[in-house]
Amino acid sequence: MDLNTLAHAPDVLNTPPMVFVTNAMPPSGKGWWDTICEGARAIVPFAVVYVAWQQWKLSTRQHDLQKNQLKLSEEQKQIARGKLKLEVFEKRYELYKSFKDKINEFRSNIFKESYDNLKNVSNSLLAMSHEFIFIYDAEVFLEVNTIMESILMLVSSRRKYEDSEIEHDDLMNEASLCGSIIINFLVNIFPNLVKPFLNLEELDRL
Repeated sequence: MDLNTLAHAPDVLNTPPMVFVTNAMPPSGKGWWDTICEGARAIVPFAVVYVAWQQWKLSTRQHDLQKNQLKLSEEQKQIARGKLKLEVFEKRYELYKSFKDKINEFRSNIFKESYDNLKNVSNSLLAMSHEFIFIYDAEVFLEVNTIMESILMLVSSRRKYEDSEIEHDDLMNEASLCGSIIINFLVNIFPNLVKPFLNLEELDRL
């Protein structure tokens, strides 16, 4: 480019700078921070609802968990109560049957066994009789003690006979009297006495 052409060219150096305007500014002349704050304020209610919903879900799960725990606890109590009833029934029946069988053994051998053997049987009966106060009640215990008096009296008569303190006829009379009392106890008194305690409805009160 020659000097003449350059002289007629626009004065670039004296041309004012151009300003480019864009739409990047927030509307209504608001700043970015104001816009962000307005957006946040619009979101807050939804966030509160969401948090409340999550808390409700958590509370519902906890409530269901507590219900299940209470249900499980009640089921465990029922199982424990059922086991207790079964254990009590078994102990009561076992004591009833053992005591009855031991009395029949004693009655059948009153003249067959030696005094020492009869004494051992009566001692076993006496030990079992003390258990009735714990497994049954005072009434049953008193009745059992009453029959034990007849058994011990018969054992004493047997000893007296072996020591020649009484005659054979006296022993037979004593055996007949005590035997009748024992049979009546085994057949009539004892079964009716323990029957309510071997009733499942009675055990439900435990």
